[in-house]
Amino acid sequence: MEKEILDILKSIQEGQKEIVTRIDNLEDGQKRIVTRFDDVVTRIDNLEGGQKRIEKKLDAVVEQTADLTEFKTSVLNRLENLKDVEIVTKENCYEIARIKAVK
Repeated sequence: MEKEILDILKSIQEGQKEIVTRIDNLEDGQKRIVTRFDDVVTRIDNLEGGQKRIEKKLDAVVEQTADLTEFKTSVLNRLENLKDVEIVTKENCYEIARIKAVK
């Protein structure tokens, strides 16, 4: 009977050792998960920083585009004015030539 009790106790001890080993494995796995999670958080922080830099650059591009659009409009208006001056000058040259021809 004592031998049976000892066998049962040994079986219980072996079961406990197995449980402890499994718990240790779970703890190691949990540590690896925490480490990977920290890495993911770091990478997300880096992505957010990169996104902020891209947004600043995009804002600058939008501002430059607005400036260039305004400049283009101004240049086109001036070009139209120059064309008008050219037409008037051309007409004046014809009138001057007619006046000289009449004299």
